[in-house]
Amino acid sequence: MTLKMRVLKKALQNTLKEQEKDKFVTAHKSLIKSVQRGCELMKIARSTLYHKPKEKSLEQLKEEMDLRDQIERICLDFPRYGYRRVTKQLHREGWIVNHKRVLRVMRGSDFICRIKRRRVRTTDSDHSYPVFPLLLRIW
Repeated sequence: MTLKMRVLKKALQNTLKEQEKDKFVTAHKSLIKSVQRGCELMKIARSTLYHKPKEKSLEQLKEEMDLRDQIERICLDFPRYGYRRVTKQLHREGWIVNHKRVLRVMRGSDFICRIKRRRVRTTDSDHSYPVFPLLLRIW
Protein backbone atom coordinates (compact mmCIF):
# COMPACT_ATOMS: atom_id res chain seq x y z
CA MET A 1 0.00 0.00 0.00
CA THR A 2 1.41 3.36 -0.96
CA LEU A 3 1.93 6.21 1.46
CA LYS A 4 -0.82 8.22 -0.20
CA MET A 5 -3.30 5.38 0.28
CA ARG A 6 -2.36 4.97 3.95
CA VAL A 7 -2.86 8.67 4.61
CA LEU A 8 -6.25 8.59 2.87
CA LYS A 9 -7.30 5.53 4.83
CA LYS A 10 -6.33 7.02 8.21
CA ALA A 11 -7.86 10.41 7.53
CA LEU A 12 -11.17 9.25 6.15
CA GLN A 13 -11.87 6.01 7.93
CA ASN A 14 -13.38 7.39 11.13
CA THR A 15 -14.56 10.81 10.03
CA LEU A 16 -16.87 10.02 7.13
CA LYS A 17 -20.38 8.62 7.25
CA GLU A 18 -21.33 5.70 5.02
CA GLN A 19 -22.93 7.90 2.36
CA GLU A 20 -19.82 10.05 2.21
CA LYS A 21 -17.62 6.95 2.11
CA ASP A 22 -19.41 5.47 -0.88
CA LYS A 23 -19.26 8.83 -2.70
CA PHE A 24 -15.53 8.94 -2.02
CA VAL A 25 -15.04 5.41 -3.37
CA THR A 26 -16.95 6.16 -6.58
CA ALA A 27 -15.14 9.47 -7.09
CA HIS A 28 -11.65 7.97 -6.64
CA LYS A 29 -11.99 4.69 -8.57
CA SER A 30 -8.89 5.39 -10.62
CA LEU A 31 -6.74 5.94 -7.53
CA ILE A 32 -8.11 2.93 -5.64
CA LYS A 33 -8.06 0.61 -8.71
CA SER A 34 -11.21 -1.38 -7.78
CA VAL A 35 -14.51 -0.91 -5.99
CA GLN A 36 -13.85 -3.94 -3.81
CA ARG A 37 -10.52 -2.52 -2.62
CA GLY A 38 -12.08 0.89 -1.95
CA CYS A 39 -14.82 -0.68 0.13
CA GLU A 40 -12.27 -2.66 2.10
CA LEU A 41 -10.29 0.51 2.83
CA MET A 42 -13.39 2.39 3.96
CA LYS A 43 -14.72 -0.63 5.89
CA ILE A 44 -18.10 -0.61 4.20
CA ALA A 45 -19.96 -3.38 2.43
CA ARG A 46 -19.95 -3.32 -1.36
CA SER A 47 -23.74 -3.46 -1.33
CA THR A 48 -23.72 -0.02 0.30
CA LEU A 49 -22.39 1.43 -2.93
CA TYR A 50 -25.24 0.04 -5.00
CA HIS A 51 -28.08 0.64 -2.54
CA LYS A 52 -30.52 3.37 -3.56
CA PRO A 53 -33.17 4.13 -0.90
CA LYS A 54 -36.76 4.24 -2.09
CA GLU A 55 -38.47 7.59 -2.03
CA LYS A 56 -41.94 7.69 -0.51
CA SER A 57 -44.85 8.80 -2.65
CA LEU A 58 -47.14 11.65 -1.66
CA GLU A 59 -49.86 9.15 -0.71
CA GLN A 60 -47.51 7.33 1.66
CA LEU A 61 -46.36 10.60 3.22
CA LYS A 62 -49.97 11.71 3.69
CA GLU A 63 -50.92 8.37 5.26
CA GLU A 64 -47.93 8.58 7.60
CA MET A 65 -48.87 12.11 8.67
CA ASP A 66 -52.50 11.03 9.23
CA LEU A 67 -51.30 8.12 11.37
CA ARG A 68 -49.02 10.40 13.37
CA ASP A 69 -51.91 12.85 13.94
CA GLN A 70 -54.18 10.01 15.03
CA ILE A 71 -51.56 8.64 17.45
CA GLU A 72 -51.01 12.13 18.83
CA ARG A 73 -54.75 12.57 19.39
CA ILE A 74 -54.98 9.22 21.21
CA CYS A 75 -51.92 10.04 23.36
CA LEU A 76 -53.41 13.40 24.32
CA ASP A 77 -56.80 11.86 25.16
CA PHE A 78 -55.26 8.97 27.10
CA PRO A 79 -51.88 10.10 28.45
CA ARG A 80 -51.13 6.78 30.16
CA TYR A 81 -51.61 4.66 27.03
CA GLY A 82 -48.50 2.88 25.83
CA TYR A 83 -47.88 1.69 22.29
CA ARG A 84 -49.88 -1.54 22.81
CA ARG A 85 -53.02 0.26 23.92
CA VAL A 86 -52.58 2.89 21.21
CA THR A 87 -52.33 0.09 18.64
CA LYS A 88 -55.52 -1.52 19.96
CA GLN A 89 -57.30 1.84 19.85
CA LEU A 90 -56.16 2.36 16.26
CA HIS A 91 -57.48 -1.10 15.37
CA ARG A 92 -60.83 -0.19 16.96
CA GLU A 93 -60.91 2.95 14.83
CA GLY A 94 -60.28 0.96 11.64
CA TRP A 95 -56.56 1.51 11.08
CA ILE A 96 -54.56 -1.46 9.82
CA VAL A 97 -51.24 -0.86 11.52
CA ASN A 98 -48.51 -2.96 13.13
CA HIS A 99 -47.50 -2.44 16.77
CA LYS A 100 -43.86 -2.01 15.72
CA ARG A 101 -44.79 0.86 13.41
CA VAL A 102 -46.83 2.52 16.17
CA LEU A 103 -43.88 2.20 18.56
CA ARG A 104 -41.50 3.67 15.95
CA VAL A 105 -43.83 6.64 15.34
CA MET A 106 -44.34 7.19 19.06
CA ARG A 107 -40.60 7.15 19.73
CA GLY A 108 -39.92 9.51 16.84
CA SER A 109 -42.56 11.98 18.00
CA ASP A 110 -41.80 11.58 21.73
CA PHE A 111 -45.26 10.25 22.60
CA ILE A 112 -43.91 7.40 24.72
CA CYS A 113 -45.88 7.10 27.95
CA ARG A 114 -43.99 7.83 31.13
CA ILE A 115 -44.72 4.97 33.51
CA LYS A 116 -45.97 6.10 36.89
CA ARG A 117 -44.38 3.71 39.35
CA ARG A 118 -46.23 2.81 42.51
CA ARG A 119 -44.26 3.10 45.69
CA VAL A 120 -44.18 0.11 47.96
CA ARG A 121 -45.56 0.98 51.36
CA THR A 122 -43.19 -0.52 53.90
CA THR A 123 -44.49 1.05 57.09
CA ASP A 124 -47.75 0.07 58.74
CA SER A 125 -48.45 2.79 61.29
CA ASP A 126 -51.98 1.56 61.84
CA HIS A 127 -51.19 -1.37 64.15
CA SER A 128 -52.24 -2.37 67.63
CA TYR A 129 -48.74 -2.79 69.02
CA PRO A 130 -47.17 -0.29 71.44
CA VAL A 131 -45.11 2.52 69.93
CA PHE A 132 -41.83 3.09 71.72
CA PRO A 133 -40.23 6.53 71.91
CA LEU A 134 -37.11 7.27 69.90
CA LEU A 135 -34.34 7.39 72.51
CA LEU A 136 -31.38 7.74 70.20
CA ARG A 137 -31.28 11.19 68.60
CA ILE A 138 -28.91 11.30 65.64
CA TRP A 139 -29.64 14.82 64.47
